[in-house]
Amino acid sequence: MSMLVLYITLISMNEYIFSVILRKITVSCIILVIQTSELTSLKRDLDKQKEHMSAADIKIKWNQNKLKAEQDAHKVWDLHQF
Repeated sequence: MSMLVLYITLISMNEYIFSVILRKITVSCIILVIQTSELTSLKRDLDKQKEHMSAADIKIKWNQNKLKAEQDAHKVWDLHQF
């Protein structure tokens, strides 16, 4: 083989290797974008769940205070009856 044929063959192999590497990088980037999107969605869902839990916690505390106030009112009422 002549040097020119070897050189052209080497260039073709390098271009092929480069294209394979480029495809793998592209696929990896696409996968990262998808995973980032999924992570963002999961974080948004987690934040919503935290808000729901906080709201439920506030309602529970409010109801506990209301119940305690009603119990205290009944205790006072019971003491006045005697």
